[in-house]
Amino acid sequence: LLKKCFELIPDTAGSDQTKVPPHIVTEQLAVKKIMFATLYQVVASECTPVFLSSSNVSSFGDILRTVGDGAINIADPVMRRTCIQIFKELVDQWMPKGKSVVDASILRGFQIYLLEVFIPGIFGCFLQDDFNEKDAMQYRAVKEVASLLS
Repeated sequence: LLKKCFELIPDTAGSDQTKVPPHIVTEQLAVKKIMFATLYQVVASECTPVFLSSSNVSSFGDILRTVGDGAINIADPVMRRTCIQIFKELVDQWMPKGKSVVDASILRGFQIYLLEVFIPGIFGCFLQDDFNEKDAMQYRAVKEVASLLS
């Protein structure tokens, strides 16, 4: 399912987003919402070993980047919160206090992405002019980040 979703969403990094018709942007956001909901169900059900299977481990970096992009660059607060929750669940499952439950190289890559890209990016979102700390949905995203960091 996720591979098919990736095919439906072209890589637009570095391209001019203003040239994309609005109905295409809406469809792409709907597909991303389905992807994030599916990924959240996988991690919340503690089925994360599926990410590390031999057929999926090569795509795990793309999954992390997509979820991170959803949290950092998509303005929809519900999608942002879902993406943050995915990272929180991964941290809770893969980095329990005192021991690791996944392969050391995968864990190290996850930690690097989390500390060098995700956390600085999400804090950058909170510093943007359009961030409204009084908005209940945005407050929930801040609360999820606080929970992630605790």
